[in-house]
Amino acid sequence: MKEVIKLQNRLWGSLDDDGYLRRELSSIADDLAFRQSLVVEEKEIEEIISQIQQFDPAGIAARDLRECLLPQLKRKTDEGKSVELAVQILTKYFDEFTKKHYEKIQKSLGLSDDQLKEVIAQIIKLNPKPGGNVGEMNKEAHDERIRLLKSQAAERRANNAKRKKANKKASEE
Repeated sequence: MKEVIKLQNRLWGSLDDDGYLRRELSSIADDLAFRQSLVVEEKEIEEIISQIQQFDPAGIAARDLRECLLPQLKRKTDEGKSVELAVQILTKYFDEFTKKHYEKIQKSLGLSDDQLKEVIAQIIKLNPKPGGNVGEMNKEAHDERIRLLKSQAAERRANNAKRKKANKKASEE
């Protein structure tokens, strides 16, 4: 449990002012090993990052612009077809979109001019720097997030223990 909290705190502390996690997982793992004598697999770091990314603001702890924008859109999927198309474009045509190759995207997806404008409008509304709001979070919200992460970590450990026990029992039979 202590290790998970250390990892969570290190990851929160590794976010830049824009809310991005710009460090490589291997460098975070090395840092934890050398500075806190905590040996952590990159897979574990990835799991904690995924948990952090579930918090507000949407897009926090992203490692690139696409990873920042997609969660914001996915939280809005009930807003209609233009949001679904925006998700599809950022997933499959991100490079084309950032280079403003709109005609190529439009042809590939068979979009009308109006549909393309709606999709672009949806994407433009997104926050490319979700960390601008992080500094404004109060301590209570931060503490609530830590409590939630702790409970998720405990649940994950319990599930892993059950799985190991079941595997051991199955191999003995």
